[in-house]
Amino acid sequence: MSPKVSVIVPVYNAAAYLPHCLDTLTCQTLKELEIILVLDCPTDGSEKIAEDYAARFPQIRLLYNEKNLHAGESRNRGLDVATGEYIGFVDADDFVEARMFEDMYLTAKERNADVVLTDRQTCSPGEEPAVTLKDRAALQVQGGEEFLRSQLLAMVEGQFGLALSWLYTHLYRREFLQRHGLRLADSRGMMSEDLLFNVQVYRILLDEGGKWVYLPQVYYHYVVYEGSLCHSPGFYTFAMTVPLVDNLAFEMCKCTTLPFKEVEEALGMRMVRNFYGAWCKEVRLYGVWRACKDLVAACRVGLVRETLKNVRLWRRRDLSLRKRVFAVWIWIITLR
Repeated sequence: MSPKVSVIVPVYNAAAYLPHCLDTLTCQTLKELEIILVLDCPTDGSEKIAEDYAARFPQIRLLYNEKNLHAGESRNRGLDVATGEYIGFVDADDFVEARMFEDMYLTAKERNADVVLTDRQTCSPGEEPAVTLKDRAALQVQGGEEFLRSQLLAMVEGQFGLALSWLYTHLYRREFLQRHGLRLADSRGMMSEDLLFNVQVYRILLDEGGKWVYLPQVYYHYVVYEGSLCHSPGFYTFAMTVPLVDNLAFEMCKCTTLPFKEVEEALGMRMVRNFYGAWCKEVRLYGVWRACKDLVAACRVGLVRETLKNVRLWRRRDLSLRKRVFAVWIWIITLR
């Protein structure tokens, strides 16, 4: 019998957290579950832990990367071999509630949904958040085209009301992903490849009438620790940021449902926020001259430049004064 859900877990140097993660996956109430561990050349014993669990739990499959591919390409390898009707993702240093995949799968089937979104909770290493789950039938599942439109724009703009930007809060119909050729970007050269992936997913859902629902309950626990990739020195620099915003602009230019002006403004807000963060990071890492030079180069990338030239983001009152001044600065750069 084919599994109802395949869960893809890229594993790299997560030995301190992987056992807890796997304990919460192997005790899921959904029994027709396939767990795909993609071993990305770990050096801390994670591989041995994964092999020990695979020997005890037949639902666990192991994939070995020949070289370190990082999360994006590792997840793609998992997608290539997954056999479940739906696909979920979990990070090796996080953990989940035992009912997560059963509740999400049943909701997907009842609503004939291509994508189901749920909530996450942030915690510290070693912390065990107390979560009292409601019965799934008591939850107010949301969906509909207008809600989807507003959430797609919010995700592009960088507003984080719902956990839209992350893979691990979603369940995806595998046939939907395959039909549209959806893959993760290579995270070795771009930050937030999961955000780009979900923008592609939500844009297709909106333009082609796919079904998306939101299940409002915390099932996923995201562990924040200092050794994670997002704390590495070069993560938020322009080298990692520009490919993201340029690809977001390219994807949203395909959107046939949303008004172009709304899309352009949302993209502009994302660029201002991301470029401001990258500029501040590079000032600390490399100095003001290098940061300014990289900012000028970033603002002159094709779709980035066209977007920033056409919007007047310093008028937005939901930006801080510093970012509004920054918006004027980068607008002037695009005119030169």
